[in-house]
Amino acid sequence: MEPKYLIGLQNKKSMRDYANKSFGFFILLVLVSAFPVFVMLFDAVAYSFGSPFIISYLHAPAYFIGIMLSSYAGGIALFSFIGGYLFDKINVKLVLIIAILLFSVFSVATGFVTNLYELFIFRFLVGAGIGTFQPVGITMLSDLFYSTKGKAVGVYTVFFSAGEVVAPLVFPIFLPAFKIPFEISGILSAIAIILVMLFVPNVYKKKDRVKVFIKQLLNRNSIILLIAMFVFGIAVFAGFDTYYSSYLIHYVHLGSTLAGIVYAFGGVGGVILSFPIGMFGDRTNRRFGMILSGILFVIGSLGMFYFARTALTQGIFVFIFGAGFGTFENIAVAFGQDYTPDTTAGMIGGAVMGVYNIGAIVGGPLFGYVLSIGGYLEAGVLTVIVPSIILLIVITFTKRPVYKKDMPLKPDYIK
Repeated sequence: MEPKYLIGLQNKKSMRDYANKSFGFFILLVLVSAFPVFVMLFDAVAYSFGSPFIISYLHAPAYFIGIMLSSYAGGIALFSFIGGYLFDKINVKLVLIIAILLFSVFSVATGFVTNLYELFIFRFLVGAGIGTFQPVGITMLSDLFYSTKGKAVGVYTVFFSAGEVVAPLVFPIFLPAFKIPFEISGILSAIAIILVMLFVPNVYKKKDRVKVFIKQLLNRNSIILLIAMFVFGIAVFAGFDTYYSSYLIHYVHLGSTLAGIVYAFGGVGGVILSFPIGMFGDRTNRRFGMILSGILFVIGSLGMFYFARTALTQGIFVFIFGAGFGTFENIAVAFGQDYTPDTTAGMIGGAVMGVYNIGAIVGGPLFGYVLSIGGYLEAGVLTVIVPSIILLIVITFTKRPVYKKDMPLKPDYIK
């Protein structure tokens, strides 16, 4: 007989049944569901921060920084839709294992690249693994927290932002041997797979599948949300994930170690403010939570790329930017799930993540193009500040969602 906490080896109850049973099972499932988020963001930010060094090692022009990150974003964009669809159609545990395995193999391979062709393919396949996982991970956490999805957003963002904090601090330590952070990513991924196999139940939900048509998912809120996520993706990948480390080193004139510390403050902002913003959305409504995140995102963008010229001021504004960036992406998924059928939670999550990464495909090369004909200031204004303002304006046109009446408010053990 298996130990009672090795619920991944049993086939008796669903994930929500176990989470509903006791606080211990609930915490266990939350941690196991969220840990891969930390691992994937560790890889993503390690590569984003280290991309100028990796591209230089391959003797390629700087504009390849944006091209390679667009390959990564393309993998996420395509496979977010696939991952969301698979979440609603097949065994969730199997989707998780495949996603983490795909990500881990090519994350490690990134550290051993010898040419641009390999790097392009490896980062696309890393993105494919992350894209498959993202709608599954955020939807699992949302289901565990029932109607208080703001707390799920908080948990996801804490692990998400923790990866952003650790990676830029670790990467400079091993330079010029940039393969070591990606080997660390592979080890952490192996741990994540073991945790999923042991502790994620084989049965996810005991609900009948229903056929849902795309037109049922399209309404005023969903269309506005997808437009907002597109411009959000442009701003994030142009301003943070692609060229921010290069901007700090070559425009603000910081050393690589100090630039890593400043970069990490983006993650710190998400860690500290994600729960307050998520709970604010639960207590009011998630529309207000999105708007608050959007305001922080605009303030951070303005400061980073227009006002701040020292390490201290950059740290302050990237902290604000990170709080807005870290919470907006995840609260947008929860907002989308509030007004769609429960059986399509993965599909809407995949659509939100997918459109965000379509914007990301545009953002990196766009920043690189403006940089080549102007400079960092012009690129920051046109590809980060302007899209962030458009984002804030667009989301104000959303309506307060009507919550699903069949959604339980709390698990049994705290009723």
